[in-house]
Amino acid sequence: MKMIRFVPAMLIVILASACVPLASLNPLWDESHLVPLPALEGRWASEDGDNALAFVQAEKTKYHLTLSNKEGTSQFEVRAVMIDKRTYLDFFPDEKSLEKRWAGEAYLPVIPTHFFARVSFRGDVMQIAVLDDEVLEKKVQSGETSILIARFEDGILLTAETPAIQELVARFADDQGFWGEPDSFQRIPAKRDGVN
Repeated sequence: MKMIRFVPAMLIVILASACVPLASLNPLWDESHLVPLPALEGRWASEDGDNALAFVQAEKTKYHLTLSNKEGTSQFEVRAVMIDKRTYLDFFPDEKSLEKRWAGEAYLPVIPTHFFARVSFRGDVMQIAVLDDEVLEKKVQSGETSILIARFEDGILLTAETPAIQELVARFADDQGFWGEPDSFQRIPAKRDGVN
């Protein structure tokens, strides 16, 4: 069962927050909610300098993310999603990168999953807050939401369809606890020819 958590666990390396990103079988995005996000493009460094993010536009509304730190490098496909005038990111493991990692495996029952973050920009600072699995589980237990989840030994897996996930995100958009403490990333200025 820990293999299901494989992909979201990689986001913990990106973000220093205490919450564990919520894994989802289905995406947050659909065609009507995808948006281009030019502010996302470029290189970013965490406040402590331990993590570097590089976003490159792959398609009109799809970005390729390379995460680098002392643990190694991870690759993701990222979609920018607009719901009720708020911007979110949907992370999904890069298929080519996963194929390389899994090369030589006869059978590996790993389920790639999505995970979501709320994103905002202030000048050259990007803040990312991930959807917290423990907070959602508490909201399900208390009856605040009846969204479909699956419980397993290490946590929960969001199994709801995309429209239900979008509704959940919109409903708790302003709930700081739902999203966890945001992590800040500073834009790294692009190098110009002949200038360091």
